[in-house]
Amino acid sequence: MPPDYPLACCDEELTNTTNDLYGALLLEILKGLESSNVLSPDLFPNLENVLRSAYTFGENMENFYHKSNYSAICKAKAHALFKDTTTTNQTLYEAYLRGYAESIEDAEEKKEFLVSVEKYVKKTKTAGDVWYMKGRIGEHEIKTTGLGRAWNKCKHSAPIAPLQGPKEWDLTKWTKEDKKHFSFHSRDDDI
Repeated sequence: MPPDYPLACCDEELTNTTNDLYGALLLEILKGLESSNVLSPDLFPNLENVLRSAYTFGENMENFYHKSNYSAICKAKAHALFKDTTTTNQTLYEAYLRGYAESIEDAEEKKEFLVSVEKYVKKTKTAGDVWYMKGRIGEHEIKTTGLGRAWNKCKHSAPIAPLQGPKEWDLTKWTKEDKKHFSFHSRDDDI
């Protein structure tokens, strides 16, 4: 493990396994939606943000020495779906953010949020291109998701019983004495 490893999880293998499974599930969902001809911003208004979040997560995982086979596909999918609507999408997203700001009741919080919106708007206008137009645009076709391989790898590292407490997943079957160790000073009595 690299000495500057910044994640709270010190088990690099578990992090890799989880990242592989996340990527495989994401690609499987995208592939299924695409094969059903429903991968569209008309049916999923927040699709660009979902793809951007997945792309950013994948890029961040690569910065932490974890392979991400899904970030390039998310970028390519977004490019294929949104390349002709970037200005409209940016304007709508800005309007959404400003509308959300109006719903914030706390004046200080609203002011801070509006400052961050202004920074975002200024950044997007000076950047010119949006995230899916920059750099190399890869192939957007999903040939394989790797779900079977990722699931088998994950399945072998998953616990078969809780790591602490009774060896029973159903908390309703735990005694009060079993729950006591995990209690937040009796504030969770209804578990």
